[in-house]
Amino acid sequence: MMKQELSILILDTDEPTASNLKLLLAEIREVGVIVTMTDLSMALKQIKKSDPDVIVLSLYPSEDLSLKLAEKISHAHPHCMLFVTAPKASPELIIRAMRLGAREFWLQPFRSEEVKNGIHAALRLKNRSEACSVNGKVISVFGVKGGVGATTIAVNLAVAIAQRTLKDVLLLDADFQLGHAGLYLNCKPKFSVLDIINNFNNIDPGLLKSTLAKSSSEVSFLGGPAGIEEADVIKPAHVEPLLSLLRPLFDYTIVDTRPVFDEINIRLLDEADLILAVANFDVPSIYNAKRCIDLFRRLGYDRDKVFLIMNRYVAHEVLDLEAVENSIGHPVFWRIPNQEYGTMIRSINEGMPMSQRMPKGRFSVSLAEMLDRFNGNLDAVPAGSAAANRPNRLRKLLSTWSE
Repeated sequence: MMKQELSILILDTDEPTASNLKLLLAEIREVGVIVTMTDLSMALKQIKKSDPDVIVLSLYPSEDLSLKLAEKISHAHPHCMLFVTAPKASPELIIRAMRLGAREFWLQPFRSEEVKNGIHAALRLKNRSEACSVNGKVISVFGVKGGVGATTIAVNLAVAIAQRTLKDVLLLDADFQLGHAGLYLNCKPKFSVLDIINNFNNIDPGLLKSTLAKSSSEVSFLGGPAGIEEADVIKPAHVEPLLSLLRPLFDYTIVDTRPVFDEINIRLLDEADLILAVANFDVPSIYNAKRCIDLFRRLGYDRDKVFLIMNRYVAHEVLDLEAVENSIGHPVFWRIPNQEYGTMIRSINEGMPMSQRMPKGRFSVSLAEMLDRFNGNLDAVPAGSAAANRPNRLRKLLSTWSE
């Protein structure tokens, strides 16, 4: 049975601030036990003893010491949801806290509505975690600069996985202002990410899945709102609840991200099980690829989380591969051959991805072979199905994802 209350531990050296927060939390029906501590030297022992659902850590007065404690909490108790608070909220401080595992950032003095929304989000995450023993996997496709073909890769990757595994695949267009990935699939969404955010507390996951737009290639689609200005409503704090809602519903969620490092994109990259960094064999792409790979390292991403994909490869026109890898400081995982421009544009204009339109073309075959390079296994397709009679190009996809 799912738990309907949250236990909360408040860590704050300032007793009046801690008491004020405790009063706000006590007014929320979903909150159960609340414990406050002003002696942070005993925090880890108290966490081990009480095993709270949520830890609210104040970064005042010493941000550096508090962030070191946040890091220890995240490593020692990853199942606990860590919230942080502070009297100021500079972008740098928020990002540092996010890097160390913080899920929410509450500005002091506390706003009742913000606290309430954060607690409701935490309860949803806990309930979904208890209800779903198996979660789907998230693959973020990230272009190191605009125009490298990241959206094309994301769309065709989603189609390739859906058609060859017969599993449930979702394409999430995370360019919430100017995204157009749905056009590649000829999808007409009934609602957007914003609709989900506005109805988190009342949404029925089963109904959501059945009503999402679906392409002829059996890929479900979700994107941003129709109005560009409406995307401003979508905040970094919405990313984790959104993906926590989607993970149990789909075996694979392919996220088409923007080529920027803002708070929303960083959250999307953090939450991904795998990042495909897409570049081309030209000097600007290689320059940006190096910068992005360096930042991924500083963000703490493991080497086996980031895979560098070189798109539009033409053997006799490109720079030396070894020199490129030495320059970037990261191996090139795969090279996808250049597809004739007219054919690719027709595919996009018709809303039929190359993996569906020309499955035996060099672009589609290379994409399938790239998937085959991942180390792992997929569930067998049903006997007698059309897919069962095809060569199994995905027999080694992502071993750590095996169920």
